[in-house]
Amino acid sequence: MAFVSRASAFDRVIDGLERAGCRPTGVEKRMALCPVHEGDGARHNPSLSIGQGREGAVLKCFAGCPTEEVVARIGLQMADLFDEPPETVTAQRRIVAHYDYVDRDGQLLFQTVRYDPKDFRQRQPDGQGGWVWNLNGVELVPYHLPEVIEAVSVGGNVFIAEGEKDVEALQREGFVATCNPMGAVKWRDEYAQPLVGAGQVFVVADRDPAGYRHAEQVAASCRRAGLEVVVAEPRDGFKDVAEHLGAGHAVEDLVVVDDDRLRKLGGAGATLSLATSTSDVPPGSMPGGRPSGRGKEKNWPDLSPTACYGLAGEIIRGLHPYTESDLAAMLVSFLVGVGNAVGSTPHAVADAAMHPPRLNAVIVGETAKARKGTSWRNVKRILTEADRFWPARIKSGLSSGEGLINQVGDPVYGTDGKVKTPGSSDKRLLVVEEEFARVLIAARRETNTLSAIIRQAWDDGCLRVLTKESQEATDAHISILGHITLEELKVKPY
Repeated sequence: MAFVSRASAFDRVIDGLERAGCRPTGVEKRMALCPVHEGDGARHNPSLSIGQGREGAVLKCFAGCPTEEVVARIGLQMADLFDEPPETVTAQRRIVAHYDYVDRDGQLLFQTVRYDPKDFRQRQPDGQGGWVWNLNGVELVPYHLPEVIEAVSVGGNVFIAEGEKDVEALQREGFVATCNPMGAVKWRDEYAQPLVGAGQVFVVADRDPAGYRHAEQVAASCRRAGLEVVVAEPRDGFKDVAEHLGAGHAVEDLVVVDDDRLRKLGGAGATLSLATSTSDVPPGSMPGGRPSGRGKEKNWPDLSPTACYGLAGEIIRGLHPYTESDLAAMLVSFLVGVGNAVGSTPHAVADAAMHPPRLNAVIVGETAKARKGTSWRNVKRILTEADRFWPARIKSGLSSGEGLINQVGDPVYGTDGKVKTPGSSDKRLLVVEEEFARVLIAARRETNTLSAIIRQAWDDGCLRVLTKESQEATDAHISILGHITLEELKVKPY
């Protein structure tokens, strides 16, 4: 039987109370400990009533605590009690991501929308190209349902995380992952049914009391469905699996959490420091090492934390929590972009030769899921703030050596000494090719000079083609950033 959601304001309040350690009881009309006068961790008879009104959630503390103070204690504002579209509630918020929940056939059912400052709302298509900002009448399903069904059909493993961003991080590592909509402690037994037949289910807890309660709830539900379940958590110092993986740690480094400790950490009033170990089981203790049978094999190395070094690492780590882009892709994009923007004056000396920061890189990843394009756009936005003129030197359409020289060429003078063709005064050029397979195909043509000119550009920045009308560029500072899928790299006849 499908579960049909309540309005989102009610769920926001319930979620806030859960995270404050005030566990609500009941179903439609709930009672909970009041976070104002009953949030001390001691035993109390719940005195806070939470119900669904016509326009949103209705709160009443029978001890007389002001609703404004109750709302503030659970990290919300009074506007959050109303079922309004987010645009009318908080103009300062901006959408930073949206996550599609689809049925088993891939048809869109609803979206979870993520905001900055951090907040979440749900919406469903209105059938006319717009959105209805609630989930009334919508069948709720686990995230990435088709991928889960496909993995389970061959006995593969499935990871269950608390939120969509964690799921995306796991999928970028090559694992099949899912979560339930609307966050912690919102799991339903119906969500476990598509998992029946999986090899193992790995539940990854967020490292806070609500995260452990959620993991306990999910694990119990999956075990009732007859599934083999392992609960794990990120390493010390990381709140969730997205942070854990983003810092360069592997899935094998997750720490197993036993049931007794899980109940203790998820208890009412529990507090937890991210710097304190929460398990006696050491990192890397995931059963059997790297979980097997998940349908996808990871064949690239983990990004070491030492790669995110200095200013580049500081900027990329600062951007990463606000994007779904891969950390390595962002770092490579940043290094290529900065190397081009600063020009050829900064350099290193090796073997008596000067080497300016001319970098060429190709990012390989799956279409859409790898977020190759967003990794570059986030970096470009930052670098544009540093140099407003540089974006004019970013081009695409790389197809021939002559075309490349034309972008950074020297002036061409006629026999009368007058300028026949103006040259480029800015010798910087960053070529961004989001369909790099086209470049490889063009370079393979028998008479194409592209490969030779790219090599000249990297060697010394002096480019020449001896044709009837010779072209030349001196002191060129050219960098190339390409995007390609693994399938294109393997299949195309390069």
